[in-house]
Amino acid sequence: GFQLQLRATEMLELEQRTKQELKVAGGELAGIVRIGCVESKAAGLVTDFLSEWLMQSKRLSFELYSADGNDIRTKIDENYLDFGFCLEPIEVAKYDVVPFETSDQWGVVVSRSTVYNKYAQIDREALMNIPLILPRRSLVLENLKSWFSLKQQNLRILGYHNLPTNALCMVKKGIGGLLCVEGSYAVRPDPELRFIALSPQRTVKHCLIRKKNRSLPKTSELFWKYAVDKIQELNKK
Repeated sequence: GFQLQLRATEMLELEQRTKQELKVAGGELAGIVRIGCVESKAAGLVTDFLSEWLMQSKRLSFELYSADGNDIRTKIDENYLDFGFCLEPIEVAKYDVVPFETSDQWGVVVSRSTVYNKYAQIDREALMNIPLILPRRSLVLENLKSWFSLKQQNLRILGYHNLPTNALCMVKKGIGGLLCVEGSYAVRPDPELRFIALSPQRTVKHCLIRKKNRSLPKTSELFWKYAVDKIQELNKK
């Protein structure tokens, strides 16, 4: 029953979007694109893309969904999103993946009022001393253990987050530190907080993804081509 409901929802949404596109006479570009984006430095790129894209026609619009990579991929799988701007790695067998060179560095956000503010960088010793709130992707924890030759029992993990917004409120109370990429914190800087990079430095790149073998409405297909072309231009610089 769930599968039938899912497919019926996809068909109805596709019908509605197709009707919107066909209403425009004279071949004018029209319709809506549905995009997911992680909170990172990729947000600035998405803003640039959409700003230029929307200038092509007054009948273009967008839905922008902010979430972590897990949610974005789920929404793409269920056809609630057309594309996603995500952090690597991505399952290439399941998605069409266009990597781009924009990278972000991992670090820990701490309150300036705590003893954790004494660290100039977050090395192995600091990680073992700071109670951590981690991204909920299991891969992040596995990478963290691998990067610093740690076992899970070496870390004091307070909890997990999907987006930093609410977790940063907890950090301001001084209960620990929030592991995230710098771009995720930079969109909401706070004078009471401080981002401290991991040492050795650890960076992650981004990619644009869509579900393999899925046809999208005309407007979304055109945006995909536009975004891929722009990314390829940026990668050449």
